[in-house]
Amino acid sequence: MMRRRVSLDESGLTLIELLAVVVILGIISAIAIPITNSVIQESRNRAFLSNAMVMKEAATVYFRESFILSGQETSVNYGQLVQEGYLHPFVDPDTRERMPDDGNGSFVRLERGEGSQFIYSIYMRGTNRHIGTDTAPVQIDELDYEDIVSN
Repeated sequence: MMRRRVSLDESGLTLIELLAVVVILGIISAIAIPITNSVIQESRNRAFLSNAMVMKEAATVYFRESFILSGQETSVNYGQLVQEGYLHPFVDPDTRERMPDDGNGSFVRLERGEGSQFIYSIYMRGTNRHIGTDTAPVQIDELDYEDIVSN
């Protein structure tokens, strides 16, 4: 019977070394995944806030062209702005689908301030987040990331 020679310099990893690698990879992924998720949520919030600012600018043009700036209070909704060509439909940052322009509830409100000043407020609703409420929209000049609330 032939005996096989066992060499002490055989290359390879032991079970302990493999377990150590798996543990290290687990620790790295436990750190990286939450950071990646927070970066994704922050970018979605930025996109949502950007959509709100674009909607305000479209509403400003709408109000000026409609000569509504002399009134006390008025509003225009997202659907009107899209249907009348003042605004291209938004892509919802959460679903990556076009936000429906058939009355999702989003609007910009214009109020007459003191003197010749106008106050713009917005309520914007997406699939997973919103800004303000339909009864308490947020003033545009005070709009910040803290105003974005998850549904």
